[in-house]
Amino acid sequence: ALILPGDDITVRTLMQLVLDPPAGLREDIRNELGALIRKSLGNPAGWMDTVDKARLFELARRNGIAVAEGAIADDADGAVAIAASLGYPVIVRQMFGAAGRGAARCESAADIRAAITAFPVAGLTLSTRLT
Repeated sequence: ALILPGDDITVRTLMQLVLDPPAGLREDIRNELGALIRKSLGNPAGWMDTVDKARLFELARRNGIAVAEGAIADDADGAVAIAASLGYPVIVRQMFGAAGRGAARCESAADIRAAITAFPVAGLTLSTRLT
């Protein structure tokens, strides 16, 4: 048997069950569930690479997979500066998101600032053309 998670939220929930199981979870269930999740998701050492967009892009580049040019910004000013160097339009994404939430196509600095204000979680990546 394998578990096939459908989105980032499910992957994160499964990861959490292994890395920090709920208090009171019986040891036999914790061990069986942990083994199934490890079998399904692979080595826990690589789990963050699958859900952290910046890490995933870098991993893809190292393995010769074409991905969009981009960089990580800490705040709106940093995002605007990166966008100026990449050229518009850019895609601004939260570092962690699911189902397209926390992503916006931006044509200007004003669009970037509006998108970031609307994001519920901090941490940003910006990208543009494929390299």
